[in-house]
Amino acid sequence: MSSTDSRRGGAASPRGGRKPAGRGPWAVLCAALTVLLGPAALTASALDQANAAPMHHPRVTP
Repeated sequence: MSSTDSRRGGAASPRGGRKPAGRGPWAVLCAALTVLLGPAALTASALDQANAAPMHHPRVTP
């Protein structure tokens, strides 16, 4: 068995041919912020759309 990965032409890593993923501290921080701020941004967008809509005035019957 050779030490190169024939599919990609690169050297195989010691962990079964997989290259380490880029899961550094910045990637973890970005993922956490996306999870926390994603729903807030969606809610703010929906509220902006609701505020831009014309006001509803119910009919007053005498």
